[in-house]
Amino acid sequence: MSVVGVEVLLVGPRARGSSQLLQWLGSCECECHFATTCKEACALLSRSGYDLVLSEYDLPDRAAYPLLEKLIGSTTTLFLSAIVENGFLWVPALLRGRRWPESHMLRPGELREALSDVLTLLVTRWSWWQLHQHQATLANRTNFNATSSHARSRLTNVLVEP
Repeated sequence: MSVVGVEVLLVGPRARGSSQLLQWLGSCECECHFATTCKEACALLSRSGYDLVLSEYDLPDRAAYPLLEKLIGSTTTLFLSAIVENGFLWVPALLRGRRWPESHMLRPGELREALSDVLTLLVTRWSWWQLHQHQATLANRTNFNATSSHARSRLTNVLVEP
């Protein structure tokens, strides 16, 4: 999938070291920007808009909560991560500036699929319902149940305006 023009802000001291995530975002032709602290991220967000923000929750200068507050009401989608023993768990926090009420923790393997769906929403400007209907149509044609994915099923209750 090519999503030229999607601006992504990665926040946290480990952001530049996430080689698999950076490779995948690069393959989607996203333009990635970096901030290490919450203060740096807030400054970048004040200067320009981002379509997607991926942030560690525990940042060197404070928790990432101010990012959430700053992005509510914007058009930005926000995922927060927490470090666990074997990597990260991700929480979808905002979808196009709206709280993601039915979100659940995503394992690293589920993150890529959730991000793929979000990038599709950003590029097409579809609502979540429209994306779900499109996937169901494709599933019927190919006899493949596209909505059975564990990560996607966690996100089906999100409704956004087209």
